[in-house]
Amino acid sequence: LASGYFPLQGLLLSESTSAFYKTCHGATSVRECPGPMLEAINRICLWFALLAGATIVGEFTKTFGFTYLQECAMLRLRSQCFANCLRQDIGFFDDPANGAGSLSAQLSKQVGLVAQLTGVNVGNTVGALGGLVTAVSLGFLGSWKLALAVLALVPVVCLAQGVVMTITMADMKTQAAGSAKYAESAEVSSEAVLNI
Repeated sequence: LASGYFPLQGLLLSESTSAFYKTCHGATSVRECPGPMLEAINRICLWFALLAGATIVGEFTKTFGFTYLQECAMLRLRSQCFANCLRQDIGFFDDPANGAGSLSAQLSKQVGLVAQLTGVNVGNTVGALGGLVTAVSLGFLGSWKLALAVLALVPVVCLAQGVVMTITMADMKTQAAGSAKYAESAEVSSEAVLNI
């Protein structure tokens, strides 16, 4: 619902620009007969207000719905992970890598990573794809030649995005190396607090 907001807003802005030049038949300027211009601008303002209301409702529904799904999935995943930790043999906890602090830090980290893949991010992706479909459709309706020319540049944009992702992934590998140190420090601090 809210994904087509920006393309539709662009369409309304272009219509409002052309509405400033509407005159009566036979009139040479808008000052002589401003009626058609005012009617067109009032109609476009009403469409802007309706579009804003639909966007508010759509964004709220999208954010609420996907956040609710994300939180339900995280709760279920956390409870299953915790239940699996409790099912382990006693020897599992004798390993220093499986201390209480390390396991709780890993539980928090892994569930957080899963939460990043679901929920609001999925809603934003669906919204972006909906906006893309709306924009391409409006582009072809407005000028199919210009829309084809812009679509011809999509492979270049994808190539540039691939370079950016390669750089980002290298940075994420560096962060993954620091997560082991984070788990170790969480284990030490958790055991220190528990032994007070």
